[in-house]
Amino acid sequence: MEALKGTVKDDLKSECSFCKISLIQNKNIKGRAITNINGEFEISAVSIGYYDIIISDFLINDTTIKNMVIKTDTITYLKIELPPCKFDKKNKVCPICNAYSRVVPIIYGYVVEPKFPIHEVLDGSGYTWRRKDDDTIPNIKLEDKTYYSGGCYVTGCDPNWYCNKCKKKF
Repeated sequence: MEALKGTVKDDLKSECSFCKISLIQNKNIKGRAITNINGEFEISAVSIGYYDIIISDFLINDTTIKNMVIKTDTITYLKIELPPCKFDKKNKVCPICNAYSRVVPIIYGYVVEPKFPIHEVLDGSGYTWRRKDDDTIPNIKLEDKTYYSGGCYVTGCDPNWYCNKCKKKF
């Protein structure tokens, strides 16, 4: 039996840790692996033949390599680079409804309501929060929709904007 070994990197050349690798032949799964922290994987006991390889990186779309050939008495080594992230950090216009004024940034991590008056500043790289000395500005409440909570899980290729009009992340 042959083996398939390789590494998976994202578009920034960083290791793709904990990506799921599936080896498919005639629409049946013939082998699976999860990449380690260095992006390395190995599938042993692979029969000779043609396979499709599907790489799943959690929330990012699957990447498929078609018609991979496994030959006799070999270990096949692959260096897989995933396609670039599809989310644009700069374009704040909704691709569905073309809204601009109803689009808010997606904030990742544990979001809590601030306990002191604040204002927001868009500095080109995203929203940053700064304390305001003057108490006349009210606290920003979660229901004010000045941002959208993206959750705690970050993949490296995540939506940056949320449209309150059509409820689309982009």
